[in-house]
Amino acid sequence: MYKSIGIMTHRPDRDRAHFQAYYESDHAPLAIHFFPFAKYVRNHLQDLPQLDFDTLSEFWSENFTAIGTLMAGDVGRIMREDELRFMDRDKIRSAPTAEHGLWGPPRNEEATPTTRLALLLGRDESLDDTALLQRITPWAQQAAAGAHGAVRRASVDILAPYPGTTFPYAAVLWFDLTGDTSPDISMPPAGVILLGRTRVRSCETTTATMTAARAREATGFDIARARREKDAAR
Repeated sequence: MYKSIGIMTHRPDRDRAHFQAYYESDHAPLAIHFFPFAKYVRNHLQDLPQLDFDTLSEFWSENFTAIGTLMAGDVGRIMREDELRFMDRDKIRSAPTAEHGLWGPPRNEEATPTTRLALLLGRDESLDDTALLQRITPWAQQAAAGAHGAVRRASVDILAPYPGTTFPYAAVLWFDLTGDTSPDISMPPAGVILLGRTRVRSCETTTATMTAARAREATGFDIARARREKDAAR
């Protein structure tokens, strides 16, 4: 299983609220008709308006090559046209990642939105991926264990940009929260740089929903026609 993270930003003439609402009501449902995602989660920022993005999306697939092939054809055209409705495409950035569970139970499917705390991390150039993970792990475990039940899971994505691209973070440390209380975060360990922290509303598309959408597409459902009819009804 392979995973990628993307960061997405609203169009200059739109705002964050419009972006996130359209992403959930229109764009994500459109994407699942075409792409063989094994898991698909949108993490919508709830604070830090000064950041130049609104959502961190997580994508899992057994075959990202197939997704790339789809994006090179008619599916890619449909998706790009939809992105232009709400997204600043020039600010899309993505990176492959390795997710590591650090504390609490394994990650399962979430049928309803949840709240997470995301720590956006950089690193000293002297740290490779293994050393970065070794520094983050006890730091995260200490914060989660000392949160008095406010954290149910901690995990980290160690990120590496695709060749010829850049990504603003070396890692994202996630704390899945049980309520409104966030854990106390101590100073990061040597070589780990805390670039930002934000609460997110995490929305996952269930496996059953994705399977049903792809089955509908396989029967000849004309998603482009459905989109035109929806636009005409607005």
